Amino acid sequence: VTVTRGVSAGSPSLTVSWTAVSGSGITYTVRYSTSSGTVTEPPSGASTMSGVTGTSTTLSGLTQGTMYYIWVAAVSSDGKGPYSTRVSETTFEAPQQIASVDVNRTLLIIEWSAPSSERTIQHYQVDYRVGTSGSWNRWSPNPTSTSVTLTG
Repeated sequence: VTVTRGVSAGSPSLTVSWTAVSGSGITYTVRYSTSSGTVTEPPSGASTMSGVTGTSTTLSGLTQGTMYYIWVAAVSSDGKGPYSTRVSETTFEAPQQIASVDVNRTLLIIEWSAPSSERTIQHYQVDYRVGTSGSWNRWSPNPTSTSVTLTG
């Protein structure tokens, strides 16, 4: 089981992926919690996603800067199998005070403040598009920069 951090609809998300179990009609149960449970058993209050098809799902609406513990089990007509070994990941904290400071037809400057956490920022990523139906573009400014200038 692997976990990738991201942002979905403006809030932190975690995408969970796993290796498929052979057989027909297999679905998966994904459980996640901010409590660690045991290595192979989630705590009783863990959130549950049942009937997941495929080999990945996204947990969205999570809390910024929070450690989540995740378990996955295969389910067949014979019942639920054992949970995977627990994996964990901490969600991103979003930059603060995002603002556009200069806008015209060919220039957009965006500035932000670093998140308040003590975690080291490796880099920022800015996803943008021109208009409401254009293709999404990705800009990765200097890793320590808290602004980006988009032209075009």
